Amino acid sequence: MTGQLLSSPLRCFLSDALEFGFPSPGISVTIRVTAGGGLLKSGEDFVNEMVVATDQDGYVEALWQMGTAGLPQQVQFICEGLVASPVTFNATSAPN
Repeated sequence: MTGQLLSSPLRCFLSDALEFGFPSPGISVTIRVTAGGGLLKSGEDFVNEMVVATDQDGYVEALWQMGTAGLPQQVQFICEGLVASPVTFNATSAPN
């Protein structure tokens, strides 16, 4: 719903190579709202872009607050130099 955080975070896994799949901890990932006017929760603040490092298991996640109702919403996880970058999440925000 518009203006509310999703109940679960967006989450991506970064690995060293497609054929091995070992976790890649400590990799910086830019997480950016690219459509719909939503926001990401960073600590106590809400921002439209942030940089987060993967955890010890290779995961990076973000809490997403939906933007304007009825508009397509989009967030991208961007890691320069990775084959599968960016990873894009799409949604449509419903009115409250």
